[in-house]
Amino acid sequence: MAAYPVATTPVDGAKIAYRRIGNGPPLLLLNGFAATSLDWDPSFIDRLASSNQLILLDNRGIGASTDNGKPLGIGELADDAARVINALGFDRASVLGWSMGGSSPKCSLCSPQAGLRSLFCCQRTREDLTRN
Repeated sequence: MAAYPVATTPVDGAKIAYRRIGNGPPLLLLNGFAATSLDWDPSFIDRLASSNQLILLDNRGIGASTDNGKPLGIGELADDAARVINALGFDRASVLGWSMGGSSPKCSLCSPQAGLRSLFCCQRTREDLTRN
């Protein structure tokens, strides 16, 4: 996946890095904690990209994205994602969030900037982690 170029968009004094892969309706992929756009399984990405235009973000301060030095939470990450979608000119996008990335799209449902088509959250619950 490293062959796909990284682009950035400015957001509140930071630069949010992303990669665009594939063709079709936009599907935003949001990573787990401290993961980058390169951490997704390549076969998974290839399969999704066969029928979607993927937008893979590096969260603020992670990977190729920069940080503005201000306190950061899930709400800010959700706003960053919504602003990237808007900067790319999409009115609506589907979102697939993995782990912590599954929390960001939940918050973005409340964001006036976001136009979500569909939402997929892939995260484990505390109960999943404590089962034998």
